[in-house]
Amino acid sequence: MKKEQKIPNYYKCPSKHLNSILVNPKNREQSNQPRYIRNKRNFKELKIITDSESSPGESSDPISSDEEIIFTEKERKKEEKRKEKFELSKIRKPKTPKKNDTIINIPEIKNSVLGNKKFKKKMEAEIIAEKSQEYTNKSMKIESEGKMTSIIQDVLYSVDLIIPNFTSRVPPWGGFFSHKGKQIKVVNACTVDNYLFAMWVMSHIVPNFLERLPQLEPTNAIKTIINNIETRDWNLARKNWFTKIMKKDIDDEQNQSINFFGEIEVFFLKYIYTYQTHDLLQKCKANCIYNGNLIISDKADILAFAKLKNNKIEIVAPDFSVCNRCQERITCQIKFKKTPLFVFMETRTHFKLNQLPERFDLDNKYYQILCSILYIKQKKHFVSVFFLGGHKYLVDDLKPNQSILLEENNQTHRTFFKYNISSALYYIVD
Repeated sequence: MKKEQKIPNYYKCPSKHLNSILVNPKNREQSNQPRYIRNKRNFKELKIITDSESSPGESSDPISSDEEIIFTEKERKKEEKRKEKFELSKIRKPKTPKKNDTIINIPEIKNSVLGNKKFKKKMEAEIIAEKSQEYTNKSMKIESEGKMTSIIQDVLYSVDLIIPNFTSRVPPWGGFFSHKGKQIKVVNACTVDNYLFAMWVMSHIVPNFLERLPQLEPTNAIKTIINNIETRDWNLARKNWFTKIMKKDIDDEQNQSINFFGEIEVFFLKYIYTYQTHDLLQKCKANCIYNGNLIISDKADILAFAKLKNNKIEIVAPDFSVCNRCQERITCQIKFKKTPLFVFMETRTHFKLNQLPERFDLDNKYYQILCSILYIKQKKHFVSVFFLGGHKYLVDDLKPNQSILLEENNQTHRTFFKYNISSALYYIVD
């Protein structure tokens, strides 16, 4: 007796069969979501089953033969795009190329997953943006430098109107000169450069300066050095100072170099004080017999400022503080041997730029400030500040051919108003 052919379940209960198609209990999918999106199996493992290829009882994969999955062409394209998008999300965003680095080679992307049009456009946009930012930064830097150059040029123009060729005569730091066929190196010349430059400036301010210099031992050498600076030969000017003023023999120097490192008093002032030799008369208590009568020194040459408790500035006698008779603090009265065209003033107490007197009366002559010397401790370096036309100009031989107009309110310039004054130079006002 033949067995009866078993009737498929879907004929008995169509609704149950429909649920088995729309809902997969293994994957716990929701019935209101399309199966071709929620299926987690690899697309390659799925076969497109048509009515002609399928037959009852046959199964080519874990899905039963009665669960037919039909992928249309539109759905297949969506699946491909989803996978491509998923692959792109795994790839890290390339680092922004640094300056002067090789930028990503776009042609190499064509054969990779990254070769889609959207990604290429994004990469090209990022590269263009980077280049644009780099160009903007360079433009801003050039514009900033241009503004600073313009400001410096205006400053130099204003000071050159007062002293012709002022900026072009600013000394460079160090140099070389020839001696007996050898090259002699000069270093740390700021101890002599600042005041030598000031002497050249005085030759343009004080009428007939060179002709009015008294005939003392250094005079001829001073005239020669000023002419060297006029012709912009700073190397020869330093050589003449070293040999004709300091009376040093170059052949005695070791290592064929001249080092001016040290104090301005040692390398410059003590050789030029002879122009301000004077008698020093003691001033103390009014009823003291020594007041105005006692000659403390008949060959004094050092002049110095000191600030008193009431902020009054006086010229004080060096090495003398209290009168032996009246016990009054000693000040001094100056009697020059010959009226000097300039005087160098040292400081016995701390002075800042704005604390120096711009003009003072000395032995019935008025003297106007020309420049002061600042010592920058951090650099162990001297710079000079010139008082010209009611302004202050910074001159630094580390930065030749330029000067800076100092302004106390400027954040960068404030530091220079805090340095102590080493000494100052004043010229006669006729």
